Amino acid sequence: MNGLNDIPQDFGKALYRFKQAVQSGHAGSLSNIGKIYLQGDNSIKACNETAFKYFEKSVQKGDGNGYAGLSLMYYKGLGVKQDFVQAVKYAQEAVKRGSADGHLLMGLFHLDERVKQLSNPESLIHHFQTAAKAGVLLAHYYLGYLFAKGRGGIRSCPSAVEVC
Repeated sequence: MNGLNDIPQDFGKALYRFKQAVQSGHAGSLSNIGKIYLQGDNSIKACNETAFKYFEKSVQKGDGNGYAGLSLMYYKGLGVKQDFVQAVKYAQEAVKRGSADGHLLMGLFHLDERVKQLSNPESLIHHFQTAAKAGVLLAHYYLGYLFAKGRGGIRSCPSAVEVC
């Protein structure tokens, strides 16, 4: 699997570089390290506990993506007790801090019937549109799906095709 511009994906090298960036004061790299430990690959073993610690450090620095990482962990119960209230709280804070991942999560939470406190169709579309505009490919998929099915607004096949 290749990364950007055909550079081979290598979590080991990425982790090394992100740690260097953290030492230089780049707070956003903390959440990237958290993502690496959350996902893992052949060179880096996935570890929810380590991911959580890095997301917490990122949050302490005010990084929106750190909030999104914690939100995902609470939503899925990754290394923590599953807690939809905490997941929404962290995702909302991620959105306030401009995180596209936070917008994606808020859109997904609106679709999940288990997350009872959210049910605003306009907000659902807004979150996916904001994430899509920021380049989150999965948000484009969900927008196409929603417009094709008529959820969150008027059913519109032309809009579904346009969004995708």
